[in-house]
Amino acid sequence: MEFFSRAGRDDEATAHCVALGEYQNASAGPTALFAVPLDIQREQLRQARGRGEITVGFTVDAQGFVINPRIIGSTFVGLDQAALAAISQFRYAPRFVDGKPVATTNVSHTFDFAMARRM
Repeated sequence: MEFFSRAGRDDEATAHCVALGEYQNASAGPTALFAVPLDIQREQLRQARGRGEITVGFTVDAQGFVINPRIIGSTFVGLDQAALAAISQFRYAPRFVDGKPVATTNVSHTFDFAMARRM
């Protein structure tokens, strides 16, 4: 799945996302299958370390794509755009209802800088 996403072969990645979603517990919500780190400079990471987190809310559509990402909490505003760009590249195994993949609203992911490693 990660190979297809990185290679820009979204149709093939989607088939894998949906297949994996079909076998997970429906009440668990969507599961992240592909994630990317924030695209930030080393100095930005140094400044952010220990300063909290950025939480992004979004919807996972029936194919596992992140749609409508928005910042729902941030203690380091200077990296909000990087967080939105990163989360837009994540892929999820969608949730299934009655044997069909469905969109899931109110999903969130937190980029935590409290434990960012020293550089």
